[in-house]
Amino acid sequence: MQGERLNKRNAWYQAVWRWHFYAGLIFAPIFIILAVTGSIYLFEPQITKMQYKDMMTATFTEEQPIEVQKESFMTEYPDAMITSIRLPDEGESTRIGWMNKDEMMYTYIHPETTEVLGTRSAEGSMDLLVVIHATLLGGQIGNWVVELAASWAIILLITGTFLFWPRGKNPLRMLMPKLGKGRQWWKQMHGSVALWSSLGLVLIISSGLAWSSVSGAMLQWVSSSTNTGAPMYAYAFGAKPESTVTTKEVAEDVP
Repeated sequence: MQGERLNKRNAWYQAVWRWHFYAGLIFAPIFIILAVTGSIYLFEPQITKMQYKDMMTATFTEEQPIEVQKESFMTEYPDAMITSIRLPDEGESTRIGWMNKDEMMYTYIHPETTEVLGTRSAEGSMDLLVVIHATLLGGQIGNWVVELAASWAIILLITGTFLFWPRGKNPLRMLMPKLGKGRQWWKQMHGSVALWSSLGLVLIISSGLAWSSVSGAMLQWVSSSTNTGAPMYAYAFGAKPESTVTTKEVAEDVP
């Protein structure tokens, strides 16, 4: 009886191990791509400022009125439709966003001399990272693959914890890898590092799934159904008008 129970436990352990191993093997390349692109994009402001340093930086002591800066821009681009104006912080130029047919552009104006410092497309190299991170350059199918991989990452964390759990021993031993060498040391490092980072990984994955196609749509439905999709102050000062226009009528690819 005890031997039969032990055999079932070993069979269950081996099944979980196979799920953990093959899922990790299949999705590991995607995890690496997501980690690299996401990590680089964290420094998007610094990288963009380095790329367009001549346009985005400006030394000035007195800032001209925004209307004067706008006139300088309109002299250069008389047919442009301005969509946004970002006022400069210290050491920065004024950024004017405008539409060039169907393309969003940014033009930078010196706040004091009102000189046009340069123009660039709003879609820079960092936007390519966003596309790779979200779709692996595979469009909607790529987005589904990324979402599937992210969902399986949670399963990997659960199965990994199950496999690494020290049965009959103090669970605190999971937090520190055993000193040693070879395969056993790598196994201990893998388990301990994964356990330490599990909470952060779950938070990162959950927040990312909110932007995905399937999970994002489900979260939006829950938010709309429970009326929790807006900040509390949005309901202050009495009733508000409700829009009869849906998001899909005016925008695409919105989670």
